[in-house]
Order: sequence, then C-alpha cells, then structure tokens
Amino acid sequence: MVIDLKPIKETIGARIPIDYSVDLSDVVSEAVNPVRVSGEVVNRAGILLLHFELDTVLHLVCDRCLDEYDKTQHVVYDVCVADHSEEDCDEILVCENDQLELDDLVMTSFVLAQESKHLCREDCKGLCPKCGINQNASTCNCQQKEVDPRLEVLRKLLEE
Repeated sequence: MVIDLKPIKETIGARIPIDYSVDLSDVVSEAVNPVRVSGEVVNRAGILLLHFELDTVLHLVCDRCLDEYDKTQHVVYDVCVADHSEEDCDEILVCENDQLELDDLVMTSFVLAQESKHLCREDCKGLCPKCGINQNASTCNCQQKEVDPRLEVLRKLLEE
C-alpha cells in the first residue's frame, strides 16, 4: 500500500487513516490469517508521525513439547516521517516524493517482532529425554537423574 502524504503535509492536525490487510504467509509461515494493519499518519506541528498496529493469529509448534497451539500476535510501530534526514537514524523514516510505501515496513516490523522461542505456556515441561512422552500431559517412570559413567563405580559402592 502506498500513501500519498501531500494532502496532510501542510495542514497541521490532518490525518490519513490506515486500514487494510496483507498476507505475510510467504514470509512468516506461521501466520494463518492475513495481518490486519490499522493506524494513521498525522501531522503534528508540521511533523508527520506514522503509527500502525499489526494483528493476526499465528499457528505455532511449542519448542519444548511439540504441541501445536494458536497465539494472537500484536505489534505496535511508531516513527517520524521526513523528506530527508541529515544522518542515518532509526527514529526517522525517510520517504521520497511524498510517497510512503507501507508493505515493506509492515513486513519488516512483523518479522522483527517474532519471538525466537515458541512456548505453549511459560511452565511447559517439555518431552522426557528418555522415552519422549509429553510431560505436560502425563508423567513417566524414567529415571531423570543422569549418573556420570565415571562415577558408576562409586554408586555401586554405596549400594553395598
């Protein structure tokens, strides 16, 4: 989506609303629904401010127990928009010819907001390293305490 900033550039308090959906499933395979983009570009005292929020549902696999689950993803993005910038700064978005291209910015913001580790819940117990049972659903009878094989002789002495 391309936004023409000319209508609000000279009018303080003017706004351009943003409301559309974009499919990012080719970039983030977990995004099962299109990403809803809502927000606005507003002229505040001659400075253009871009604010948008991204909402979707992700279908994920837990990294500990391998269960599938759905999670709502919400991303908020705010930045100042300018024609040019004296220095390279992440807080100012430079757009050329008063045209603001949103799709790449939305995609980048969404990808950077993804977590590196997906957990179905904070206290997920994961899989048993010996038998592979999901420890959230049931418990196993495996001996969880690993004994260093070099110390096995000492354990046999304690048993006697």
